Amino acid sequence: MEVLIEGKDFIITDDVRNHINEKLSKLSFAEDKVTKIHFFISTTPISTTLCEIDVFVDHTKVFAQHEHNDWKIAITDAINKAHDLIIKERKKKKTSKLREARKKRQ
Repeated sequence: MEVLIEGKDFIITDDVRNHINEKLSKLSFAEDKVTKIHFFISTTPISTTLCEIDVFVDHTKVFAQHEHNDWKIAITDAINKAHDLIIKERKKKKTSKLREARKKRQ
């Protein structure tokens, strides 16, 4: 799994990297299918932190973003949103596979 972390008007320190790696353990349930994760963290003009995350899972791109005054909360909430979207995407694929199997039986 490749993790790319970029910052615009935001300094990526070891503390930021450690926090991201700690929170990425939440996505470990899909780790075998996650090929790439791209973080983009920036400071907005109103001094809030915007975290955008692209997760490439099993030929699907999942995008989530969150904006907050605290960078840790922005990163955590963006990862939580990505986690929920990955689960939602997996359910879609599972139900479509079930539909296809039912059609074949008929």
